[in-house]
Amino acid sequence: MTHRILIISHGHPAFSKGGAEIASYNLHREYLKRSDCTSLYLARRGDEVPGHYATLFSSTAANEILFHSHIDHFVFSHQGLGDITREFRLLLEDYEPTVVHFHHYTHLGLEMIREVKNWNKNVSVVVTLHEYLAICDNFGQMVTTQGRLCYESSPTRCAICKSPRTSADFFFREQFIKSFFQLVDQFISPSQFLIDRYVAWGLPANKISFLENGLPDAVTITDQAESLADDFIPVRFGYFGQINPFKGLDIFLEAVTLLPKLLKNQIRVEVHGSGLENQQQEFQDKINELLEKNQKTVTFLGVYEPEDVIGLMHGVDWVVVPSVWWENSPLVIQEAFAAKRPLIVSNIGGMAEKVKDGVYGYQFRNRNAADLARVMEMALSAEVYRSFQTQLPTPVVARESGDNHINCYDKVSSYNLKK
Repeated sequence: MTHRILIISHGHPAFSKGGAEIASYNLHREYLKRSDCTSLYLARRGDEVPGHYATLFSSTAANEILFHSHIDHFVFSHQGLGDITREFRLLLEDYEPTVVHFHHYTHLGLEMIREVKNWNKNVSVVVTLHEYLAICDNFGQMVTTQGRLCYESSPTRCAICKSPRTSADFFFREQFIKSFFQLVDQFISPSQFLIDRYVAWGLPANKISFLENGLPDAVTITDQAESLADDFIPVRFGYFGQINPFKGLDIFLEAVTLLPKLLKNQIRVEVHGSGLENQQQEFQDKINELLEKNQKTVTFLGVYEPEDVIGLMHGVDWVVVPSVWWENSPLVIQEAFAAKRPLIVSNIGGMAEKVKDGVYGYQFRNRNAADLARVMEMALSAEVYRSFQTQLPTPVVARESGDNHINCYDKVSSYNLKK
């Protein structure tokens, strides 16, 4: 079956380097290489990217289009609906996709899903779920505004968490979002943990497929674990990714602070990340204070390009993922597998699912800097490190991910044609 695929992303990785943006773009670039499909990439642009005066759409490259939108983020409803509906309908009529794959709905507007079905009810609509935004209004993290993990949502619980919103507000929100989700032919999730959360929320289990995101073509998977010096000192720990209150860099730096001076002399820490300047000043001050306190041990190296990540990971021994929210399928874990680097991760959500404790690395108690410090001390053993390194799995690459997604489209499209 030949598909004309329209991939819709809430951001373009040229301007926003989040995992979901990168995953959607990797898939698009893989499709462009294939003979069994065509692909058009439609990504929402932020205000920092200039657009055209007369239209919401602008071209950024061949087979890539940017568009501007204003969203009510409480219910993901597009403000100025007439403009986006009209211009999006013209795009659908011009490209005539057989599959429309939404790699998110934030910044986009759920109305785009309905517009696809209004245009042609036989077109397959696929949505990849990247976190818990439909369930949780607190940035989709399922962490309360008081900083505690949330295990179950309800209109009453959410209203208490997000006052002054009322339980009626959250009841309406849930029904509104589900009215659009009913139009989706298939959901995709890169973690079983996220699937379980959405099934508990009310999505049918048979409408969610588990498919891992593929690493980009630029990533080179290391075939052999490199040899280590017998003394294995200093041991190098690395942080990679965005810097915000949910990613746990502060927990990592607090753990370094708790290490005895003798152990600090045996380790080095590299922080590769971006976005600190966009956070609340209180959080910025906290991170900068911890960096200053640990300046003899920790080096802040800032932003990096996705294609450079494997080389950067080869410069460390352990990759640390200290996120304080459930996570789904952090791209950094797949990248660490490709670089043959064991991991130290929080013992919750997709992190605990992906990194088997004592096999691919270590887990530590979520939000517990003292326990992370204990695990970092355990990681000083070269023998343990070599054992973990040789057991790391081979991550999914773009070609395999493309095959899996095409198979999913085939099944959905065949079902739609029979209806």
